[in-house]
Amino acid sequence: MFAIVEGNGPETLILIHGIPSSSYEYYYALPLLAKEFTVVAFDLPGFGFSDKPQEVEFSQEHHLHSKKILQKFFSRGSPTLLLTK
Repeated sequence: MFAIVEGNGPETLILIHGIPSSSYEYYYALPLLAKEFTVVAFDLPGFGFSDKPQEVEFSQEHHLHSKKILQKFFSRGSPTLLLTK
């Protein structure tokens, strides 16, 4: 899964794009947010620079599942999570 990491603030801000979109959605906001946070912007599977797994049927449920996995993975540091529409 493709990700952009910027900044080195004490808190982690995870940016997850909507459908159909990519991490480019945060192009202008990323440098501003990186002044205060460690910012991670992902391209979910099948979007942007992330590969599309051949065996996966993409749906709203798959997108939500991917977001939940990212939340669980990063919950160890109590990050702030920003979801788009």
